[in-house]
Amino acid sequence: MKKFTLMFLIFTSIISSFVAGQTWNGSINSDWNTAANWTPSGVPGAGSSVIINNGSLGWQPSLSGDVTIASINMSQGILNLNGFTITCSGTASFCGDSLLNGKVIAASFSQVTNMRLGGKIILDKTGAINNAWSGNNKVFNNSLIVIWRSGTLHLETSGPDSIFSNLKIQAANNN
Repeated sequence: MKKFTLMFLIFTSIISSFVAGQTWNGSINSDWNTAANWTPSGVPGAGSSVIINNGSLGWQPSLSGDVTIASINMSQGILNLNGFTITCSGTASFCGDSLLNGKVIAASFSQVTNMRLGGKIILDKTGAINNAWSGNNKVFNNSLIVIWRSGTLHLETSGPDSIFSNLKIQAANNN
């Protein structure tokens, strides 16, 4: 019975760390790959749910290579992709502040609203889920490219977007 209880506690703590996600704290520098910049400490991996929600931090996350995670939920802050790609096996949600210079691949973009998109940004949706974006986005400096492989996309459902650059929406096959 003691072995079972110990195994159960270990399994529960491992699972809860994946469910709770990892939140950017930016305590050391701007490098995504610095474990101490995340709570709980550790660089997010393929099973991680990432949360970026504090724009008032001194250090904002910046990629130094391609990243694979389970999901991302950004509600405040500046995420500089530095020309690299974040691949999410699940959902990406961007609901406030800035996304810069790179590509995000996700099964679904549940929300893109109140964002400043700067540099060349590519949003590549691979799943079949329909999405409705509220709007109030501002696109600057180069272009926003949206690649939509399936499902419906509704833009500006509650507010207008402002495009000060190029916008390209590409309907693509998943084949």
